[in-house]
Amino acid sequence: MAIFNLMGGVSYIPALIGLFAAAGGHRLLHAQIAPISVKAAEQSRVTWAEFKGSLVSILRGSFIGVIIGTIPGAGATAAAFLSYVGRAREPRNHQTFGKGNIEGVADG
Repeated sequence: MAIFNLMGGVSYIPALIGLFAAAGGHRLLHAQIAPISVKAAEQSRVTWAEFKGSLVSILRGSFIGVIIGTIPGAGATAAAFLSYVGRAREPRNHQTFGKGNIEGVADG
């Protein structure tokens, strides 16, 4: 049985992609994977105090999302990025954003 698509040979770029994919799969197969710890649902809920503390960030992010959303071609990703970066660059937030600060999560 002949495969007509392969009669002319294999192209260079797909062959390289296949080799890199095979190497990555081999590395993944033999990697030592650490177990993942999962929080219980009760531990991951936002408390009322955290929500009240993040309300300004939520409203600010919503406003930026509405403004950026009216621009054609700019989507939710651009709005979330601008909202997060605007707050993360403030001196008081510079050290804690990106490390689980609830206001950073609300901004993004």
